[in-house]
Amino acid sequence: MDAPVSHHVHIDQVRTELIAAVRGRANEQNVGERIRELFDQLYAFVANAGIQTGHNVVIYNNLADRNLFRTAEGVPLEVGVQVSAPFPARDNVICSATPEGGVATCLHIGRYDRLSETHRAIQMWARANGYTFAGPCWEVYGDWCDDSTQLRTEVFYLLK
Repeated sequence: MDAPVSHHVHIDQVRTELIAAVRGRANEQNVGERIRELFDQLYAFVANAGIQTGHNVVIYNNLADRNLFRTAEGVPLEVGVQVSAPFPARDNVICSATPEGGVATCLHIGRYDRLSETHRAIQMWARANGYTFAGPCWEVYGDWCDDSTQLRTEVFYLLK
């Protein structure tokens, strides 16, 4: 049995980070499968383009007043990887960036299929503390480890 995930939510200021990304949509029912499909497309491009990359990123371009993640059409997402310099878009891969500004953030340690717990913790923390979201949220995945208890994912929600 997995240990419960501990959540320490705090406010921070973040700068934009360039990413190579593929756009798509996902909802609660298909998010894991959809993200893997989009990463497969992205990494096929990255392998051929010889672009130097960093950590994986998923941006959920949600609306401030409506959670598209819970709809049939899903939330628009950008599945990407950090890059060090801009590049011209090719095929379905674009040069994009993470949002910049004030965020509510929390470090998730553990399996990816439990990330929803960290998202819920941030949402509950924001409501309890009088913060509202601007819409987008994103995840920055740390280095891969076969030991799921060592997986680290930073979760960010852009604040109004």
